[in-house]
Amino acid sequence: MSGRLRRSLHSVFPSPRAAMDDALKRVLVVELRRRGFTGSLPHFRRRDAGRISLLSVQHFSSGGSFVVEVAACPPAGHVTSWGADVAPSKVTARDINDPRPRLGTRTSWVW
Repeated sequence: MSGRLRRSLHSVFPSPRAAMDDALKRVLVVELRRRGFTGSLPHFRRRDAGRISLLSVQHFSSGGSFVVEVAACPPAGHVTSWGADVAPSKVTARDINDPRPRLGTRTSWVW
């Protein structure tokens, strides 16, 4: 199959990951924007005087499923366990070790 035909088919029949990202953009991102979050898939943040609220979408590598991780840090950003400073504009939920619950799962490692 030629590359041109493959690209054409992908535009008509998107991969499961592309379809999931499209759905997340149409539903989740719109709601996060309404609630004051900035960023883009997969990382979002909302800053206020008391903290930075963080949300990250993590896709399973085999496709078809994902988890949403949430966390918070001080308004000044985050200092890692090894002493590295993560700026408020760069910090993500993945930078925070604990607590960082995963939404939509029964256990922390179920995809």
